[in-house]
Amino acid sequence: MNHYSNILVASTSIMIKESKNTAGPAWNFPSGRIEPGEDIITAARRESREETGLNIEILESAGFFQFTSRTGHPVFMFHFIAEIAGGSIELEEGMTEYSWFTVREILDMDESMLREPGVIRQIANSILQHKSFPLSFFQNIS
Repeated sequence: MNHYSNILVASTSIMIKESKNTAGPAWNFPSGRIEPGEDIITAARRESREETGLNIEILESAGFFQFTSRTGHPVFMFHFIAEIAGGSIELEEGMTEYSWFTVREILDMDESMLREPGVIRQIANSILQHKSFPLSFFQNIS
């Protein structure tokens, strides 16, 4: 039996195409691990900036999503809805494209085009159904 550490991830609603993972080129939300001592919202901003070059303003959360990654790791993802606050597109190495899609376009994509299709579709459905949480939901206790 494999024992993996839980992975805490923050992501935002911009779509990027990654070619740096074992799944091959696939669309995904900018996302990544929350670093030790980093709060969730700061992690989402940092990951978006690192992967796209954009500074973002977090508006609200689309929810908390728990799943097992393709590599078998348990993942706990906090997904945020954001808007661009500055910067310019400078994709991180391993990112090949970026695009803005409507929620409907994401839901209509072929699964082979998405990194974690079930997760991305669940997030898209949450956004479509206006299932969101205010940022006050997240409490940072220092």
